[in-house]
Formats: sequence, C-alpha cells, structure tokens
Amino acid sequence: MNKLNIRRGSDFMSVEYSYELSKCLQLSERCLVFPANTIFLNFSIAINGNCLYQNDYNSLIERMGSSIASAPYWNSLELEPHLLYHSNQNSFSLELSCKIFSSLKDQQNLDTTTGAERNTLENMCVTLNLFTQDKEISILNIVQDFNYLLSSWLVNMEYKFPLIFSFYGRQCFKINYKWLLKCTDEILDPQMTRILQLQRSINKLEVLTENLIKMQRRILAEYNIINNVLEMARSSHHYKMQMSSSSPEPSISDTNPEKF
Repeated sequence: MNKLNIRRGSDFMSVEYSYELSKCLQLSERCLVFPANTIFLNFSIAINGNCLYQNDYNSLIERMGSSIASAPYWNSLELEPHLLYHSNQNSFSLELSCKIFSSLKDQQNLDTTTGAERNTLENMCVTLNLFTQDKEISILNIVQDFNYLLSSWLVNMEYKFPLIFSFYGRQCFKINYKWLLKCTDEILDPQMTRILQLQRSINKLEVLTENLIKMQRRILAEYNIINNVLEMARSSHHYKMQMSSSSPEPSISDTNPEKF
C-alpha cells in the first residue's frame, strides 16, 4: 500500500493507494506501463478512521464521485470517465476508457521483450483520509480539501505512470508512436539490413520497445507538468525583465503633461 500525506492547517489528509498490473513485476525505468482499454479507479472515503457510507455527511460520497468524474482532467488525457456506485454503498468507481491506446491496431503485439518489461494497469484502489479535530465540518471544505489532495496525488502518478496520467506524456506518445513504427519498419527493411541480419537476429519489437523506453525517459525528465510550470514561470519572468529594460525613461512631458 502506497501513501501520500498532506497537512493543511491543523488538518491532516492522506491518500492510500494500491494498483494491479497485468504482471506482478516491480516498476523500474525499463518498465513500460500502458493503460488497459478500461481502467477502474475504486475510491473510498474515511474521516478520522471511519469509513463513510453513501448517506453520511449529506451524501458526501456522491458529491465526491460527481466532482471527480466531472473533472476536465480526464478529457484532457483522452480518458472517458464513467461513474459507478457500488451496492455496499461505501465506495464508488471511476471507469476510464482510454481513447489513445485502444485505437492502436498493433497494441497487442507490444509484448515483453529482452531487457524490458511491458505491463498494463487495470485497477487502482484509492482511499481518501481526513483527520481533523473540528467538531463541525463543512462539506464544501471537505470536497475542496479532497480535490487538493487528489491533485497532488495525480502529480505523483504522472511520474509513476507517465503513459497513463501525464498529459504531456500521452500527447508525446500519440504524436510520435506511428512515426516510430514507420521508422522501425524502414530501418528493418530486409533490403536495407541484409548484411546486418546475417550478423544477428533483429526483432522489431525489441527496437520499438527500446525507442519507447527512451521516449518515456524523456517524458519523465522534461515533458511533465512541473517542468512546464517552471518553464512558464521562467518565460514570464524573462518577458517582464525585457519589458522593464526596454521601457523609455520618463521625460518632462511624461511626468508633467501640462502644455505651456
């Protein structure tokens, strides 16, 4: 079970999560994790250690479910959300249908290759915890606090599963994947690599997987939300400095607009 803790004022919040992959392997930099055609995010909520049910706190579970499902974040990732409530009434699920990877005709051919592992994320269980000493709790504040907690958690997930939860990572994959396939086919054309093929057996999936691993490293190092925010901040500061240095010195007419 993984855990992320955040403190806001006198309140403590945490998100505990676990995930289920198609293969029971430890994540590493050479591990590619793709989304299943449908991913299930299973949520539960606890306040001061007590698991909430659907009718508790003015149906807080339903409010949180609607808030999470309606977030524009999923559409930006091209993940189509569907909200499901469970019969036990103490949890809900977000069913995410992937629009990018499900459209790849050769997705099923991206299997495990030498030196690299391919996994598929299928399920995640997420528990939102709030620990507070307040006797009265505002539902609006709880929803805002949990949204802040989930936003922080998703930034962490971007680094753990960049091909699933990273906007820039998924766009990078979407734009470059067909180009990588085409280049791999051209490089491994029997007419062009006849001599090389005599020396060693070349596997298309090995070459493609190595390129995908390099792409994932680039995403983790550069194409992520934190780096983009920092870059925008630096660009804004540089622009302000340029505008300041290019502004003309005030003249008499600027400071005293009266005409003589």
